[in-house]
Amino acid sequence: MANKELLRCLFLHTQPPLYYEWPAEGGSPYLGAAHGLMGILYAMLHCPPLLQDPMAVMDIKAGIRYVLAHEQDVPGSPSGSGGHYPTQMGQLKRNSDRVLVHWCHGAPGAVFLLCKAHEVFGGGGDGAAYLPAACRAGEVVWSRGLLRKGPGLCHGVAGNGFALHRLWKSGAGAKWLHRSQQFGLALGDEEVQQTFHNPDNPYSLFQGSAAGLSFIADVLAATNAQHHHVASLGTDAGPVKASSVPMMLGFPLYEP
Repeated sequence: MANKELLRCLFLHTQPPLYYEWPAEGGSPYLGAAHGLMGILYAMLHCPPLLQDPMAVMDIKAGIRYVLAHEQDVPGSPSGSGGHYPTQMGQLKRNSDRVLVHWCHGAPGAVFLLCKAHEVFGGGGDGAAYLPAACRAGEVVWSRGLLRKGPGLCHGVAGNGFALHRLWKSGAGAKWLHRSQQFGLALGDEEVQQTFHNPDNPYSLFQGSAAGLSFIADVLAATNAQHHHVASLGTDAGPVKASSVPMMLGFPLYEP
C-alpha cells in the first residue's frame, strides 16, 4: 500500500512521500529491505521509466532522505557513530534497544539501498550523503553481523556478507573486500557452524546453506581475481576493482 493521504492521520512528524504497510491489511510500517520502504525504494531505483520521470525521482530521493532520518547509534556505541536502522518507520519506533542486523531488517538492507542510490544519482547534491551513510551501516554489519541464525540471506551470515561485498563493489575501499572475505571464512569454520541455529529450511537460499555457497562463490571469484591482479602487476598494483571480476552472482534474487 502506498498512501500519501493516510500520513495525515498518523503521528509521524516527518512524512515520507510514500508510505507502505506490510501486509496491506492491518500491517506495520516496516522500514527494512524485505518488507519495508528500503526494499520498495531499492526496486524503484532499478526501473528506468521511473528514473526518467522528474516527479518520481523527487519522491524517490525524498524517500531516501526519510530513511536516512531514521539512522541512529547502536545502543552503547560512541555518539554519532550511526549506521543502525530500526525495524519500523515513525517517531514512536526510533528509540528501541532491539538491534536487528539483518538484510530483512536493519543496516544490511540500508547498505544495498544507499549503494544503489549512489550508483544511480552519483555523488553530487543529495547523493553526497549516500555512500558515507552506506559505510556507516557497513560498520554496524561488520561489528554485529556474524549472526547465530545461520548462513541464510534473509537474517544470516551470507546476507550480511553480501552487504559488505556490495560496499567493495561500490568503490568504498578494499577493506570491504577483506571484511567480506572474513565472513566467507567464518561460514566455512566448523566452530562457527556449531553456533548456528537450525533453520526451518536448512538448504534454502533465504535461510540455509545455498546462501552460504552463493556468497562463498562470489568471495572466491573476487579473491582469485585479486591474486591474479597482484601476480600480473606486482605488489604495488593496488586493490583489484570489482568491475574487473567476472562471474560474480551478487545477492541472489535481489542484486540484478
